[in-house]
Amino acid sequence: MAFINKLFGVFRRLPATKDFGGNGVGLAIVKRIIEHHNAKVWAKGKVNEGATFYFSLPEPKNKIL
Repeated sequence: MAFINKLFGVFRRLPATKDFGGNGVGLAIVKRIIEHHNAKVWAKGKVNEGATFYFSLPEPKNKIL
């Protein structure tokens, strides 16, 4: 929880690179896409139990059937 404000930032690797692959931009990209659609993204987690990521999207203005 000490790093919650850095979770969705670019290149804010929390664990060591040797422990986890990737470049550290995945959650930042997700946040940018979700916010582009006037929505929000957040995470909930517990130590040693993992995390779950959520997102919400607004109701579409023009529904296509």
